[in-house]
Amino acid sequence: MHADVADLIAILARLEAGVSFPGRIRLFCDDLVAGLLPIEVGDHREWPGAAGATLLAAAIGAAWAEHRRGGWVVAVCRPSGPEDRRWWEAAELAGRLPCPGLLLLVPGGQEADLGRLEAYGWRRSTDAGHAAGSSPLAAIIAAGGQVLAAVMAIDRNRQPVHLESLPQGGVPPWPVGEGDLPEASDRWLRWLMEREPRLLAPHLAPPWSLLAMTPSTLIALAQLAGDGRRVCLRLPGGTPLAAWLEDLGEVGRRGLALKLIIEEREIPALDRLQTLVGWWVVAPADINEAAAIVALALHDEHTTLIVLPGDGQRLTGLPDGGAYIPGTGRTLAHGRALTLVCDQGGIPFAQAARSTLAADGIEAGIFICTSLHPLPLAQLELHARQAPVVVCALRAHAPALAASIDRHLARVGLRERVAGVHAPGDPAGLAALVSRARALASPVRGPDLGRA
Repeated sequence: MHADVADLIAILARLEAGVSFPGRIRLFCDDLVAGLLPIEVGDHREWPGAAGATLLAAAIGAAWAEHRRGGWVVAVCRPSGPEDRRWWEAAELAGRLPCPGLLLLVPGGQEADLGRLEAYGWRRSTDAGHAAGSSPLAAIIAAGGQVLAAVMAIDRNRQPVHLESLPQGGVPPWPVGEGDLPEASDRWLRWLMEREPRLLAPHLAPPWSLLAMTPSTLIALAQLAGDGRRVCLRLPGGTPLAAWLEDLGEVGRRGLALKLIIEEREIPALDRLQTLVGWWVVAPADINEAAAIVALALHDEHTTLIVLPGDGQRLTGLPDGGAYIPGTGRTLAHGRALTLVCDQGGIPFAQAARSTLAADGIEAGIFICTSLHPLPLAQLELHARQAPVVVCALRAHAPALAASIDRHLARVGLRERVAGVHAPGDPAGLAALVSRARALASPVRGPDLGRA
């Protein structure tokens, strides 16, 4: 049965009358329907340009936030067809979360759609007591704008988040500890969640921790990160992040301060990560740097992907309790003849090459690109002006890392000062790295060259 237009207008009018600050009535509306809305309503909808599953998932995140404030979220979208897996995946997600303030209007929907939504835990908005209960509401409407004309108290202002337990400057207040990095990062988040009700680590807190991690879950959490919560999610092993880059791009373009933590072995190739708009991709080299980066990410409003190294080692060069500066790298060792540039995975090979070169009297430095996107180009240029650089990195990252550095140094007239070794993952790769470094190393003429 299609809901009567007059009934829906009355429902929306009652919603507006019953909402007071800080609660809001918010609109997530498909572009195809938005064109039929009154201008004063359509101009205030959230996630413009999004549709289908992405729009519904974002509305779910907003509704999860609004139900604590007494607000309502009205989502106007529909699946592209009966087999729109992503849309129904999002609909199932809403049914498993406490989203009583979510009203879904399905333009031109069918009775079967409502039946399927009910199977996922939704209620029909025409039921008695439609404004009470713990589950979301759904109704079918005609594809017209007059139904939503009553929704006037729409506000899409984003709420910044400040965690009082975090000192200024991104210094970690928790004990850094030892051991496995994923377990350590969870320990840090638990420590902070005990003190900060605005912090949500979904993988550690039900009901989110009980849900499958899907693109819809990711989008819902990203919207929640723009709704007065600091959201930091460690993705489980096997998450197909490379297949989710379009969804990550959607989050980055909208500037939602989602924080993701992923293990080194799960990260896509660097050239694919560099296509992400609005994301900071940071790869700490050791447990101290990881703690500093997590602290900084939880403090700021940037969209951030943190790539954990493979173990909990400690490297010299960053004292306990030190802070991390966004967009920078880290000098692990100084050298006047050349600098070996690597990412976190290339550190062992750079260290081994440095020892071999030292036996030949060649003093090599090591610079780690902690920031992978954007790269620390200003620091790299400074190193290249003082001595040649040789780039070595993880097998998946080395070509893109070397190519990006080469392009930048070419623009500033330093192309002859850089070389790349693409596969330093075995003895043959190490030998190639040492050979390239020997050929490129500058002769050391005296102390006036200084240190990088």
